[in-house]
Amino acid sequence: MSILEMGVSGGAMILVTAVLRLIAGDRLPRRAYIAMWSAAILRLLVPVRITSALSVYGLVPPALRGVQGLGTAQAGSPETVGIWTVLRLAGTLAAAAVFAASYIRCIRAFRVSVPAENMYVKRWLKAHPLWRSVEVRVISGLKTPLTYGLFRPVILLPRDAEDWEPEKLGMVLCHEYIHIRRFDGALKLLAVAALCVHWWNPAVWLMAALLDRDVELACDGEVVDRFGPECRARYAGLLIDLKAPGGTVPPVTGLGKSVTEKRIRGVMGHRRAARSAAAISAVIAAATVLLFATSSNPKAEKAPEQGGKSPELTVESLKPGELENIPAHLPEKRGEDTEPASPEHPLYREPAGPAGETYETYVIRPEWEQGCAGDVSGGEKSD
Repeated sequence: MSILEMGVSGGAMILVTAVLRLIAGDRLPRRAYIAMWSAAILRLLVPVRITSALSVYGLVPPALRGVQGLGTAQAGSPETVGIWTVLRLAGTLAAAAVFAASYIRCIRAFRVSVPAENMYVKRWLKAHPLWRSVEVRVISGLKTPLTYGLFRPVILLPRDAEDWEPEKLGMVLCHEYIHIRRFDGALKLLAVAALCVHWWNPAVWLMAALLDRDVELACDGEVVDRFGPECRARYAGLLIDLKAPGGTVPPVTGLGKSVTEKRIRGVMGHRRAARSAAAISAVIAAATVLLFATSSNPKAEKAPEQGGKSPELTVESLKPGELENIPAHLPEKRGEDTEPASPEHPLYREPAGPAGETYETYVIRPEWEQGCAGDVSGGEKSD
């Protein structure tokens, strides 16, 4: 698949997910939206065409299938293609440089942090083991807790966090622990990669913003589930107290990031999802991915019927000098436009056909004009 095909099909998946998110809202678990965002990211980054008989792109007229990757795209002029390639690569490199510089600057600033010495933090780490080594550190000047690192994740806390009461500190650590356990940092890093490659696509920027909100809302919901509904007001107040003055840079994730009225309402109105709701959301997410994140299957298109009549051969389907294996029972008019092929022809076919049907190999006469009338469709089969 080309970058344009990946961008268009991925953008369609993004818009469908955004509309579904707008309509369903909190009635679907946030993890369902994250699953659909993940499928859109893979569609944007993986140049592999996955076909499905359920793809909606099968409904696209053949004349328009080139853009969707369902047919042969029309190539532009070499000059146009060259200019577009240069601009796209320049934008990709510029976007990647900006994100990389911001992330490196943050990591350098975090180097002055020191390990947390709070006994509650040490007990919490022992009670929440992961196959990856998780470290909790503190640093001066930090306004909101955050997490960075994919293989050796670090939970970074403000210097005064060691003096927080256990419930507040436990909520903060739980939120960041959920980010680590779900690999939200890796997902956001893939979203950044999609932004760099498809910087020219507005739908990808929309996806990055909505994905960030859904990831935080999903973590908030699990914290409430773990601490109980009676903690919702205290947790919402914690989010407001730790609100960051500015955003962080992916794949850094922070508890106080993206604190909006929507997020506070999400915490206050959160209810643990029932199993039936989780099952329905899984079906909706899977159906959305099958419909909009796949391409149509060319083999699923209806083939010509192979009954007692041979496939129709028309003037438009034959070219001068082209070899054609024609069933022997076709009308005699065929001889006006064709001549027998020699056995030395590389595509020569033996007269004996499958199932007892006989074939004769012919070559269209070079002097035959394309405008010649005549439908050489077959009649009844003869042995």
